[in-house]
Amino acid sequence: MELTVIVPTHERKGRLTKLLDSLASQTRKGFEVIVVDDASADGTPDAVKEYAKKFPLDITLLTQGKKGPAAARNLAIRESSAETVLFLNDDVTADPRLVEEHLRFHEKSPDTSTVGTILSSAESGWLVASGPEISASSIIAGGDGIPFFYYITANALTEKRHLMDAGLFDESFEEPAGEDVDMGYRLHKAGVRLQMNDKAIVSHDHPLDAKAFASRQRLHGRGLARFVSKHPEFTNEYPVRIEPTVESALADASKALAEAYGLKISPGMLKAASFNPPAMRAIGAVVQRQLPEKRSEMKYALQRLCWAYHLSRGYYGEAGR
Repeated sequence: MELTVIVPTHERKGRLTKLLDSLASQTRKGFEVIVVDDASADGTPDAVKEYAKKFPLDITLLTQGKKGPAAARNLAIRESSAETVLFLNDDVTADPRLVEEHLRFHEKSPDTSTVGTILSSAESGWLVASGPEISASSIIAGGDGIPFFYYITANALTEKRHLMDAGLFDESFEEPAGEDVDMGYRLHKAGVRLQMNDKAIVSHDHPLDAKAFASRQRLHGRGLARFVSKHPEFTNEYPVRIEPTVESALADASKALAEAYGLKISPGMLKAASFNPPAMRAIGAVVQRQLPEKRSEMKYALQRLCWAYHLSRGYYGEAGR
């Protein structure tokens, strides 16, 4: 067995089945799939068992109590039979050449970790546009690879020995936020270079409205706070200054709304609207009625605003500030 594909899952039976379909259709065979169910109540374990009976895919199902994705990945790593593992999320679908492209790239650079391209699969409400979430064009990489914080386990390949040497994923990150960046940082400190393979592609099916997007950014803020607390030395090299980012995003969004649409919404009013999903949806409805070239620019400005503001809420709430 040359590769183990590891998928932690929690109550996403339908999306998980789509992922398994895409893995069954890979151009390169000879890999196993380990699905770790994290206390789902939607029939996911039974669905995986039935899938394994009907389709030509080497699937192992593992189960655990509600412990989170870090613990799920660790369980699968320990049980994996291959020396190389590919982490995928349960809400992605794999390009037919995903495994082939990952292994082709890895065979040339066996001592590195690799992240592949992640594409948003469809328009996900007014806030999140379709297109690349992470790709070679979105990363400026030097000769030493790409920054560790791009170690995103929605599409990441790593040697099992490197993960074991790093001490596996930190299970104190119980939520799905920060645990992969923490692993990326520890791999980086151990000298494992991270590279980007833009031909290893997954599509990410994660529709988010304004309220769900805000909640997700608060989740990431909590993960960032845990990461910084665990690695205080990190802030010496990368100072975490969220407040200027928030104020800048508020000012930019206010200016863009005024210039593009004549909407006079002060940074303070936008800050208040960030607490109020209906208000943000109302602003988004105005944006949607504009010309496409302006609409795209404003969607980005509002997304950046919500990202920065709610990330700060999660970060400082977790840090007790």
